[in-house]
Amino acid sequence: MTIAAGGSVEEFQVSYDFMLMRLSPMPSPGPVSERVSDEAAQQPIASLAPLRDAARSSALFAPDAIRIDGDERFTWKTPDGGQIEVSAVANVVSLRMHAHWSHAARLFELALGLWPDLVLLDLQQDQLHDPASFRVAIARNDSELADARARRDAGA
Repeated sequence: MTIAAGGSVEEFQVSYDFMLMRLSPMPSPGPVSERVSDEAAQQPIASLAPLRDAARSSALFAPDAIRIDGDERFTWKTPDGGQIEVSAVANVVSLRMHAHWSHAARLFELALGLWPDLVLLDLQQDQLHDPASFRVAIARNDSELADARARRDAGA
């Protein structure tokens, strides 16, 4: 199942996972490697409360779009009809995606205001991203989805 390139939900991509984590010094975007673990020490994210509160007070998020699921968990109902399950797990922020990745980018950028040493880890691709490289990954993913949809439609 996939998310439409234009940001509206066609079908949901089942549970694509990202993590937000603090690393110092900040590694360059790219594949996760032994070099990253050798060069960068993970800094803890002790609580999800600052991100939850920032999301609730941000003009980017509709007032009824954030559902608090506990001290260290909330769900964001995204404008495309999807959702992102956000939770604090082992000093990182887990993003379980059921929405277009552009929404994860918005949450990532909001979180950078709280933790400037934040990176986004794509768990399926084993890639670290800063905001710019994540936008490139989103565009590439959207293009691949559009191509797959066109091939599917041509064969129908």
